[in-house]
Amino acid sequence: MWHEPTPIRVTENADWMLQEETMQFKHCTLQIDGPVAVIKMDHREVMNAVSMDMLDGLIEAPKFAGK
Repeated sequence: MWHEPTPIRVTENADWMLQEETMQFKHCTLQIDGPVAVIKMDHREVMNAVSMDMLDGLIEAPKFAGK
């Protein structure tokens, strides 16, 4: 089940003109800092065991990394 990502915060660094953004997906988080994107698994209750919901998030998150 795919969920629309929810932007948590957006800040802009005027010196480097880099944009920092964090998006929350189902059981994973996408953090973008300029040209670097990091996807973190976030389902501590089950020690990050992979579930169908997490797989959906891991599939969808990279689609937003390039935007």
